[in-house]
Amino acid sequence: MLNMRAIIVKLDMKHLKPNQRCINSQKIYGYTDSSNHGKYKYKRKGILSDIPKLILGKGTFVIKYTNRKILEKISDLGVNLHKYEITIKKLD
Repeated sequence: MLNMRAIIVKLDMKHLKPNQRCINSQKIYGYTDSSNHGKYKYKRKGILSDIPKLILGKGTFVIKYTNRKILEKISDLGVNLHKYEITIKKLD
């Protein structure tokens, strides 16, 4: 049986203004940018773009415990994080 340590993260941005919530979400998850009236599209990477993750819902995701350092970058944006360490067991 293989065990993997992981962290469930819940983002809390209630204390921020709506425009700052949008900007932070773009910085965290990334977004698609377009120019010339939608003729060209560009994928803008966010903090979590290159990290393997499982998105559970709005503002909630699971990452490997080894990637926990990335949470410091998110916290630096003024986002409150609620973190729960879990162990995932692989079933045969």
